[in-house]
Amino acid sequence: MSNHEVNGSSGREEGFMGWHPGVAASLKGRGKAVSNRLPCPLTLRFLLLALPFFTGCGPNRDAGGKDPEEPRAVPRVVSLVPSLSELIIALGVGENLAARTDFDTHPELLDLPSVGGGLAPSFEGMLGLGIEMVLMPGGRAAGTLGPRLQELGIEVHVLPTNTVPDLYEAVIRLGELFGVSPAADSLSRQMKKEINEIVELVEGRDPVPVMYVVAAEPPMTTGEGTFIDELIRVAGGRNVFADAGFQWPSVSFESILSRNPKLLVWPRGDYETVSLESLT
Repeated sequence: MSNHEVNGSSGREEGFMGWHPGVAASLKGRGKAVSNRLPCPLTLRFLLLALPFFTGCGPNRDAGGKDPEEPRAVPRVVSLVPSLSELIIALGVGENLAARTDFDTHPELLDLPSVGGGLAPSFEGMLGLGIEMVLMPGGRAAGTLGPRLQELGIEVHVLPTNTVPDLYEAVIRLGELFGVSPAADSLSRQMKKEINEIVELVEGRDPVPVMYVVAAEPPMTTGEGTFIDELIRVAGGRNVFADAGFQWPSVSFESILSRNPKLLVWPRGDYETVSLESLT
């Protein structure tokens, strides 16, 4: 792919910020069909999230039907990546989050003060809010941001979120940090169960060409090596930008049209009610 078609970022963990209708409107203006619905056989219900993966398996009881352990007291926490924030909510301990980033769109988080971007948060804002623990993804930012936060006396935990197994591990580690290990075990098992069911459902079917829309200005998607790319394949899709050469490439409208995705998928959030009719 030529440079004018794609530019990339290898660390855009904060990118799950929601769909912008400008992308759909621009593509429609170029004669491209756009959909936010998921026709069978491409069962991507867990891809539309960007977590919580399976909020239906709540933290009220563990797998054995016993009452869960009482959540232990934890410091004032902020997660610098929305996927971890939503896993915390799925585990039933969202009340421990004292702040959010600009890219968190979960309704339970919108009233919290923001510390800015996930890759470049405000140190002053964190100190002012009394943040004592920061959860962040792996990658280059962890190597530079983590030590700086520790110098300020803030506890840092790095939880990689690049692959589906990373997310399973993140659930378990969050359960340990927040004292809800039985709920975490249950959530992890349910995630694996649903993914296995989806694999069986789409087995033997032709892959559906998919573009996952991360941001709009300019259009940003996911390349190879991210958990979203992995989930697209698991769910019976083919990521049309898997060969982009970057994990989070910015792409042109022309390159989107030339790659001809049959389905556009975007995270739930501010624009989850957008319909084709509203863009006409």
